[in-house]
Parts: sequence; C-alpha cells; structure tokens
Amino acid sequence: MEENKMSVLNSWLEIDFYNVANKANLISKRKVVQPDLIYDTIRCLDYETIMTDKPSVNYVITVIGLMWEHIDHNRYDLRSVVVKFLSRIGYPTSAIICDEGFDKEECRFSHLNSWIDEISSTINQLQNEVVVAGKKYLLTNFQKKIWDSMDQDKILGISAPTSAGKSFVILLKLISRLINEDVDIVYIVPTLSLLNQVTEDFNKEIKRIGIDDCWISNSFDENQMIGKRNIYIMTQEKAISAFSDSEQAFSKKLVLVADEIQNIERIKEDTDQRSKILFDTLVEFRYKENVEQIIISGPRIEDIDKVGESIFGIETVDHTTSISPVLNLTYSIKKIDRKYFFNQYCVLTDKPMVREIENIALIEGYGQKQYTDKYLGYLNNFVNGVGGNAQNIIFAPTSNSARKIALALDSKENGSVEELIQYYQTTIRDNYSLCQTLSKGVAYHHGKLPMHVRRTLEKAIADKLVKNVVCTTTLLQGVNLPAQNVFIRNPHLYIIKKKDSQELTNYEMANLRGRAGRLLKDYVGRTFVMDEDEFSETDGYEQMELFDDVTKELPSGYEQRFEEFRDEIEEVVQGNRPVDAAMKKYGYIISYTLLYNFINDAPVS
Repeated sequence: MEENKMSVLNSWLEIDFYNVANKANLISKRKVVQPDLIYDTIRCLDYETIMTDKPSVNYVITVIGLMWEHIDHNRYDLRSVVVKFLSRIGYPTSAIICDEGFDKEECRFSHLNSWIDEISSTINQLQNEVVVAGKKYLLTNFQKKIWDSMDQDKILGISAPTSAGKSFVILLKLISRLINEDVDIVYIVPTLSLLNQVTEDFNKEIKRIGIDDCWISNSFDENQMIGKRNIYIMTQEKAISAFSDSEQAFSKKLVLVADEIQNIERIKEDTDQRSKILFDTLVEFRYKENVEQIIISGPRIEDIDKVGESIFGIETVDHTTSISPVLNLTYSIKKIDRKYFFNQYCVLTDKPMVREIENIALIEGYGQKQYTDKYLGYLNNFVNGVGGNAQNIIFAPTSNSARKIALALDSKENGSVEELIQYYQTTIRDNYSLCQTLSKGVAYHHGKLPMHVRRTLEKAIADKLVKNVVCTTTLLQGVNLPAQNVFIRNPHLYIIKKKDSQELTNYEMANLRGRAGRLLKDYVGRTFVMDEDEFSETDGYEQMELFDDVTKELPSGYEQRFEEFRDEIEEVVQGNRPVDAAMKKYGYIISYTLLYNFINDAPVS
C-alpha cells in the first residue's frame, strides 16, 4: 500500500506541475486526470484514514487538496468522500470548502451518500464542535486541544504552521471567557498591521455573537476599566508604556496573549529594541498577581514550552503541530549551465520535480540584479499567467521597490476600488501613485504609508477588492491575507548590497510561503520563486533544505548576552556603577539585573 500511496501522490503532483507550467506558458505538455487515478486515490485515502493507527494527516490533506483542484466536478461528485476522509482525521473544517450546502449555523454538512457515513462523520465532528453564546463552531483536532487546554492550564505555548488556525481558536475562546467571566484581555502583537487585523477580528466576532459590554482599545485608559470587560489589543510599546504611565495599569483579572512571539530572539542583537521591549513587557506581567492565564504563540517554534517557562517561571503546556490544513507547494525557476528548469518542491517528497523550460523567451529577466524592465516584464507575465484568477502577494525587499513593482504590474482582474481611489486623491493628492496602481487592480503596502492609508488599504485587501498586493515584510508578519499565491524573487532585503544588508532567513521564508492559502478558504497555496539561484547562493539555504518548513529555536531571555559579558556585568552590578555609553552591548542587561535583584530582594553587592 505504501508504494501505491506514493504513486498516487506523485501522479497528482505531476498533474499540478504541468497545469501550472502550462498556465505560465513555460511548458506545453499537459496531464489529464484519468478515472483510474481517482479510484486509486479513494482506495488509498480510505485505507489511510481507517486502517492505519496514525494516519498521515499531511498526506491525506495533500492528496485531497490536489484531487479537488484538478478533477472535473461536473463529472465526479466527490464531496461525500472528502467530508468522510477529513472528518476521520480530525480536520472536518477543511471539508467545509467542498460543501456549498454546509449549514454554518448548525455546523452540519450536507447529506452524505450513506447513513453509515452520515453517522460516523457526525460522531467524528461532534468531538471537534464547540458552542459560544449558542453559536456552533467546528474546530480541527489541534484547535480543540488548545480550546480544552485554555480551560485548565495557566500558561500555554502554541507553535504551528501559519495556516493552522491558532489565532482564531485563541480569539474564540477568549470571547467565550468574556461572556462567562469578568475578565480583561491583553493581546500583544508586534506590528500595526496585525494590530489592525486582530482588532477587526475581535470586533467582527463580538458583533456576530452579540456582546454589548465589551470595550476594545489599542491603548490603556484608567477610565475604561469601570463596569466593562476590556480587550486591550496593543503593540509591546503601548503595553509597556501603560505600566510607566499608570499604577493601575492592567490591575483587573486578566488573560495575557503574546502572539507572533518569534521575533523575541532578536534580543541578542544590539540594535533591535522592539524585541527587548517585548521581553521586558512579558516580564512585567510575570510579576502581576492578577494574571489568570498566559498564552504565547508563534509559527513553528521549537520547545516553546521552555521559552514560556523561562520567561514566566511556571511550567508551560506545549501545543505544537507540524500539520498544516493547507498544502503549500513551492515552484521555482533555476538555471543550470545554459538551460532553464522549472522545479516543484513538496514537503512529502525527497526530491523536487524538475523539467526543462521550453519557452525561455518569457523569462528574459531571469538573473538580473536590478528591477529592470525585462525583469518586471518577466514577473508581470508570470503573475498574470499562473495567478490571473487568484489573490496574489508579490514580495518586495524595500518600500521603493514595492511601489516600482506595483506600477509595472498590469492585473487582469480589478475590484470595486473607485471609492478608495477617490479617498486617497482627496486626502493625499490627485497623482498619488497608489491611485494609479489601484486603477489596475494592484496595491502596494509598506511601513511608510500614512496610517489612514494603511488601515483602509488593509481592509480592502481583506475584502478581496484588490487581486495583486505588492508588500514588504510589514504586511506579512501574522496578517491573514486572502492569497492563494506568493511570488518572491530572492531572499534579499535590499537592492544594492551593503555592509549591513540583511536577508530573509530560511525560517522567515517558510513563514512567507505559509501565507499562500488559508484555513477554511483554500486546499492548496503556491509560492513561486523567480530566481532559485539567488537562494542557493545565500547563506542558510542549503540545497537539501532549500524550501523546507524549518523551525526556529528561541532564546528564552538575555542568557546568551549575559554569559558573553558576564564578568563586565557582574563588576558593574557589584560596584553599583551607573550604566554609560561604553556599555552599549550589555547596558540594558545591567538595568534588568538590578531590577530583578530588587524585585526578588537579592543583594547587589
């Protein structure tokens, strides 16, 4: 059976490969779905989901996703078997995509083909069903474990792929607690874009459920505390400033959430103040007795329980999964000698699928260092070819390049954004370049946009009014963009390399790829690498792990830097000397050590 399983998987991957290559006009060959492949697939999935002790969830999701995308739905009605197989493995949420008759109010699928399947699927689904204010929600196995853990555990560490739905189940459980308890929520996020989205998500769900006595705020105000359940959605800077501005800051019983915590690792860098502020903010909450529960969360973090225990001093319950409910395939173009090849990477296969490109005239811009007209033409053809009917993210290394790429792209699809264009013309200027790109169905987003532009543009993107979004890293950290495809040229975060130029790490690249395809929306997300050679030649991208879903190990505090400068720090602390400019690399640790000793009533000399 294992041989049959791999044969089925490879057949579907090959069908997807040639379908994509054909859309891009790179290869003329096409693969057609044969009836025998469908029958073999159903047999393999039936065996895998019922006969094996531990079914390969990734395999089931991958094969179902590819089959659903490529079959003729007028000829083959596979809705019932998809619902059955996904319910068996604890991912009934993914089956909602294929069932147009799914009853959202009752969380019930349309009738299946047999009463036995109906009963067994219902039993499986009931294990993953939760109720909030009389409204039913269907969760995955992983989400349900988090839900149950939030009923009993003090500190939770949650690590999962980008599309696993961890943020949604946290939000849903927090709202459930707000209904049943007099408790405040403090939800810390790293970026303004994510702050806007989380605020919108809370507002939407609270309105849907009908809670009246909640106050959502992005800053702390003592006057808000009285008679209301408060939801503070804040960046780490806003949170820590509240402690210095008010003695009453966050004094009610509360639940703390630190989402997208992965960048805390940068506390070891001299220049990254935001990670230090995040760490210090979490330490402030550690010593507050009114904190009922703490949740830290991030994508694919190793030993997240150890991170939580180190920061908060209490055993942390680890909820980690490597399973993504969305299949992510990575396609790339690579040059070998004088030939060009189209590659497909899948986490379930040991080697990429590689075929030579026939129509090399379309990739003339390959290998060029600057964003020349040839490269932009190459990118434009590719985006329109494979992403013409989809939502697309095009990654840009800088704000200037984001604008330049957006101006060069010409979308075939355009939403209703005339009102948005008029708003920007009125509030910015008539010839604002974003208005020019929006008129073509393209937007660009970076951290330098005016705040009112960022908020309204992000809302338009979330509402799928814009098909193509060119963005820098600011919109990618934790933000749930409705995109099926991600396009990236190379890992460089610069145009011209300088001494302090940075690269996307392999971990960050994995997070970027995870933005393609979302839970409850897509079965398959695709990432397109426009120049694989640039990745291969960049440190940290070993060929064997080029586009793997790598994990990250986080430092759990200032230990590494403390050990590096232990003698100097101890000398200053014991001598009670003030911190000066000469201590730039470790001065902040001295201040933290003095504060820690004071709180714990420890001698400093």
